[in-house]
Amino acid sequence: MIDWDSIDKHKEFMADSSYGPFFNKFTGLADGAGSIVHVDFKPAGGLSKCLSAPATEIATFYFEGEPPSDYFDGVHKFDQITQEAGVPGFLGLAIGKTHEEVERECVKGHAMVLAIGWQSVDLHMEYRASQGFKDNIHLLRSTAKKIEMHHVAFMQSL
Repeated sequence: MIDWDSIDKHKEFMADSSYGPFFNKFTGLADGAGSIVHVDFKPAGGLSKCLSAPATEIATFYFEGEPPSDYFDGVHKFDQITQEAGVPGFLGLAIGKTHEEVERECVKGHAMVLAIGWQSVDLHMEYRASQGFKDNIHLLRSTAKKIEMHHVAFMQSL
């Protein structure tokens, strides 16, 4: 995952002659050959907080076409409920919609990518088993046709 100031900055770099060697080196380090997907995460600064957490949950919600227009509102409500409940280990979240159309198991459209910072995977899994999670997960799932979730321990590299 590369955190750019803007999609335009990434496109400028892609047009530069140094991009080819960088891309070859980067894809040699990356696990698997995925496509490039751009996401603008909100709130501002939220992604950095999530990526610096001991454990980061990355969940991608795939929609046929566009996500519902009120999807951000649902995620904001989930965040607010989780914070107010004082869920152990929850460090905050960031959400964004893909600029590109993506496809997962025959579902094609724009996806919503959610990053949540956790103190540990165990604390996240404990929350998943709670009634509070069960009562509010619909705010994230919404009308998603496919969902993919991973835990990652990110390392910063410059």
